Amino acid sequence: MLRCLMSLHRWWWRRADHPRRMIIKHIPYVLAPRLASTEVCYKMDKLGVLPRPGTPGDFGSFLAGESEKWNTVAKNANIQIAN
Repeated sequence: MLRCLMSLHRWWWRRADHPRRMIIKHIPYVLAPRLASTEVCYKMDKLGVLPRPGTPGDFGSFLAGESEKWNTVAKNANIQIAN
């Protein structure tokens, strides 16, 4: 995982002159091969992590849905959410 982050860091600085949206669009292409490695897959499996491939838009939708779901759970249980 450290190698993956170091590679992403080098990749980021070589392309620092690109607009942010271009960088965000390319992150999955940099991370995907590393996340598919046997070592990372083994560690993710050991931790119980289930990969869920998709686009950045899919991830945003997932986060919005999760946020709404857990906010509802917290409200129903009378739990105060600190900001």
